Amino acid sequence: MFYADADEAQKQPRLVAALKAEAKQFKFGDYAFQTVTGLWVGLERKGADNLVGSLLTNELTSQLRGLIGCCDIPYLLREGWMTVTSKGYIRTEHKVYELPWGYLEDYLAEIQEAGIRLVHSPNVSFTPTVIRNLYNFWRKPEREHMALKQVKEANFKEFQRPLRRLANFAGYGPEKSHIALSHFKTLRAYFNASPVERMMVKGIGPSLARSLEKELDEVYVG
Repeated sequence: MFYADADEAQKQPRLVAALKAEAKQFKFGDYAFQTVTGLWVGLERKGADNLVGSLLTNELTSQLRGLIGCCDIPYLLREGWMTVTSKGYIRTEHKVYELPWGYLEDYLAEIQEAGIRLVHSPNVSFTPTVIRNLYNFWRKPEREHMALKQVKEANFKEFQRPLRRLANFAGYGPEKSHIALSHFKTLRAYFNASPVERMMVKGIGPSLARSLEKELDEVYVG
């Protein structure tokens, strides 16, 4: 038995009908089903443009936090295709985003460490097949032990909003941002610190400490 969020059922009636899913009001996620022992598998479905857009607004982080909190085995279902431009930006079928491809890769690696599983569908027409395949996979009880262990050990500190914001600055990324914020605790404290004070943190070198000043002082040309 499959369940679909009521809003998803309105947006994608053919997909929901193909799964013969029962529409329910979800707080998080788009689809759900139970394993043979009663564990809940939840899926957040994101088309390529929706994935990038919700990543930029931090909506995706909130949704995945909620998903891992309300189901036993959480999935992010990526739908559609993305590629990279010659400048390293993300290109979807409809748009080019001035977001480095490496930033997306780092984010996806982080959420997997936090317990989110990834699955991909080439298009919405194939998505019901992907979800059915997951259902068949999780009908085997021996699959569940590893999944629960992974979720239990998940750590969402990488999802904190200050880290995501600092990681946007050139040269920082999730790892360096975590090092900086572990020491300074807040973005304000790190921004107000002098380059010399930033360099006192192990892992923050002179170039990285000074590069932030250039970005903060860069004049906007509209």
